[in-house]
Amino acid sequence: MQVYYAQIFENTSLCPNADELIKAFKNGRNFTDTGLLQSLTGWWLVSQVLCGGGACFSVSFSSKGKPKISGLPFFSISHSGNYAFLAVAKQEVGCDIQLHQNKKIVDLKKLAQKVFSEAEIEYMQSSTDEKAAFYEIWAKKESYAKCTGQGLASINKKADTTMLCNNILYTPLLMPDGNKYSFAVCMAENKINFSKEFIKNLTV
Repeated sequence: MQVYYAQIFENTSLCPNADELIKAFKNGRNFTDTGLLQSLTGWWLVSQVLCGGGACFSVSFSSKGKPKISGLPFFSISHSGNYAFLAVAKQEVGCDIQLHQNKKIVDLKKLAQKVFSEAEIEYMQSSTDEKAAFYEIWAKKESYAKCTGQGLASINKKADTTMLCNNILYTPLLMPDGNKYSFAVCMAENKINFSKEFIKNLTV
């Protein structure tokens, strides 16, 4: 398993083969300007890592939005803040990156009460940094949702990430933009091997 990341393109003209890539992944969906650049950067990573730099793929999406490219390895894309991430593996994989946003802890606690399990809430409350713990749990839950292909609807109390320690690995990241992020990767099989050394930066 390998993870790659790139800084979000400031505009489409900075991305090689932008028009081809957008045509390949847009699939009739509507994007905001920011969302388009975030997605474009993620799919640029796919093209660089899996297609030798070209838009050599036709993307299909499940009913829950999980992307797949016939003939290529399993992969997962995530973006937040100023970065897009790509995880590539030989088995089903899901990854998630979360920027630690400037939100009040009371608001994060309200959201946690709605979608975190009792064990996850206890973990968050016992942490010396509750905000960091919130984003850790949220990244883990999204990575699990992407790996299983269940979509965002599976981010609820039933998906208890404290019981998935062998399937989900997590690392806090201080990125070059000076901000804190939480990154998690989930794979279908147990005891996956992962460390920060597995994360590579790609640039145009």
